[in-house]
Amino acid sequence: MTAHKFSVIIAGAGPVGLSAAHALRLANIDFLVLEKRQNVVIDVGASIAVGPASLRVIHQLGLLESLLEVSHRSERKKALTIDGRIVKDTPFYHHLKENTGFTSIAFNRVDYLRLLYERLGSDKAKVLTGKEIVDISSTSSGVTVKCVDGTLYEGSIVIGADGVHSKVRGIMRQMAIEEHPKRSWDAEHPYLTTYKCLWFSTPSLVSEQNLSGSPDMAVYETYHKDHSIMCLSGRLRCWVFLYKKLPQPTTKRLACTKEDMEEMMNMFAEFYITEDMKPLLKHRTVYPAPST
Repeated sequence: MTAHKFSVIIAGAGPVGLSAAHALRLANIDFLVLEKRQNVVIDVGASIAVGPASLRVIHQLGLLESLLEVSHRSERKKALTIDGRIVKDTPFYHHLKENTGFTSIAFNRVDYLRLLYERLGSDKAKVLTGKEIVDISSTSSGVTVKCVDGTLYEGSIVIGADGVHSKVRGIMRQMAIEEHPKRSWDAEHPYLTTYKCLWFSTPSLVSEQNLSGSPDMAVYETYHKDHSIMCLSGRLRCWVFLYKKLPQPTTKRLACTKEDMEEMMNMFAEFYITEDMKPLLKHRTVYPAPST
């Protein structure tokens, strides 16, 4: 019997999939990444915030110093009312650094994608685009992945890193049901959504005269009944997340139209986002081009 070299097929070339590729590369384990989009480095999604536990892994991958160059480090956390009154101001992140050796950081998702992809070097050839997975078959010796274009790829295992609406997860669930039809299984859509979120990013909200004395990044949380805002206000960039409670929790995926976005922005038009920033959304320029 011919022995096959252990190899891994990774579904998805997002931050998780490419991070897995780096880990396998460092362990000298063969891998192949299948990405359904035509490009890897694209500006979609919001910011990413990670804490000390994740930063330890990023450091082990040899990417931390480069990531810090495009990141903001959290220094303060403030809670306020919708009229801008501070109700809590804490040096939480200083305590975090004191106890773990590092604070949390935030960065644009696309910047991390670019770093992950470029630092693969010659192994970028193992990242294939335009490869949407439609089926997976499993045997005692490995797996075969079929893509929408008819191509087949064989490996020892598959890692599903294809997002929250994972195709791989659905296929794995269906395979388990077919193998053991009499067992009780979890719901097809098990995740319950209670809030909807609209996010956007802007250039820094810190004025030039206050830039020298400002923290690298402050985290603001504005509280109100069934509504809240989280703002990551950095020296170079700011990310804002608007949260509204749904009338009823749901497991269904919700679509958002341009009209829905405008309506939600109007709901928060009078809310303060930081203590010295008058309502930002009242006089706004909406739907700008992506930042990169």
